[in-house]
Amino acid sequence: MSLFIKNFVVFWVGLLTSRRLLIFTFKIIINYFLSHCVKLSLKMTDEASIDSIERRIAKLEQEVYDSAAPDSENKSIEALMSIHNRLQSAVTGREKITTLFSKLDDLQKYLDPSFKEHMSLTETAKLNLVLLEEDRIRSAVDSLQTVKDLIQYLDSEHIRAVPSLCPKLYEVSQTQLKLQENAAELTTETRQLIANYDNLIMSLSKQFILWDSMLTEIEKGKIKKKKIPSS
Repeated sequence: MSLFIKNFVVFWVGLLTSRRLLIFTFKIIINYFLSHCVKLSLKMTDEASIDSIERRIAKLEQEVYDSAAPDSENKSIEALMSIHNRLQSAVTGREKITTLFSKLDDLQKYLDPSFKEHMSLTETAKLNLVLLEEDRIRSAVDSLQTVKDLIQYLDSEHIRAVPSLCPKLYEVSQTQLKLQENAAELTTETRQLIANYDNLIMSLSKQFILWDSMLTEIEKGKIKKKKIPSS
């Protein structure tokens, strides 16, 4: 029996979540809504109101049916009665299923995200929550006490005069930005001068080495001439 109940529940869960049953349910609702609106429209004499209702119904059909065409052959009352009779036949004589259905409302209530907001805690639970947050509460109290002690400095004339100093602060900031730009340009020029100086020193060093080599060769030639005896 438990296996049958399990299979039955699984079957109906799959059936309720299927797209076909969802579309069929929407069709039933729309057909019922249409039949109800038709009955109301017969009592109305204002053509503008009737046109407005028809446009709203057409828009609602488009939202529900999407690309599927509405089925006007299905009778909403007959379909609802058929589903009701089938459910009654399936549930009759099965106490576990009846008990399960009776708990669906409670399950839906517990699964509702807003259920947490309506929960009421006992005094003991509230006390435990306060004790768990004791360190954080004490820290917050100490911080508030520090703010209270420093409030006299926060309300001093110097602090109050800060808004009046904002224009001067803006001018100083602009001046600082200009000085930073000038310093960056000066740094670039200095690096270029240092590079030119290094190139000049390198060229002079090479030139001095060349001159030293030439002088050495000249001196060697003079020494050789002195050693040769005159004829």
